[in-house]
Amino acid sequence: MAEFETIQVEVVNKVAYATMNRPEKANALNGKLWFEIADLAKWADSTPEVRVLVLQGAGKHFTAGIDFELIMQVMGETAHLPDGHKQEALRGKIIDLQSAFTALENCRKPVIASINGSCIGGGIDLITACDIRYACSDAKFSVKEIDLAIVADIGTLQRLPPIVGEGMARELAM
Repeated sequence: MAEFETIQVEVVNKVAYATMNRPEKANALNGKLWFEIADLAKWADSTPEVRVLVLQGAGKHFTAGIDFELIMQVMGETAHLPDGHKQEALRGKIIDLQSAFTALENCRKPVIASINGSCIGGGIDLITACDIRYACSDAKFSVKEIDLAIVADIGTLQRLPPIVGEGMARELAM
């Protein structure tokens, strides 16, 4: 069985239940959790005993989205660079973040998002990379990037239109 620091995994009847386990932070996606999601997807893909991966959040929320700690880390790693170099380094960081969720999309096993409470910002990027999304009646969704005047560039803009339709995706993103 795979060991993760921020994700608890239990396999029952060939179903891997993976719980993002940062309830004190509403399962906000810090760097560790973000990249463990990629490792989780690769593990599920390569583990014959796993037929399905179910991703869920511990506590009252699926995820509050990207943890500001991760944003500050990325900005800190690029802030000292001159213009041009800074933008190129930031582009590389965004590609790394995108690839973590693309690992879910590339998993050959079905990946199901089981959504409770809030699913905000980066959480939308995350669930759109899953094959199926099921939500509790109390679930709330928000493309939070629009409130911060940033682009939802980790996957929402690419993956959301086929799920909810082009017009609805544009409305949510604008």
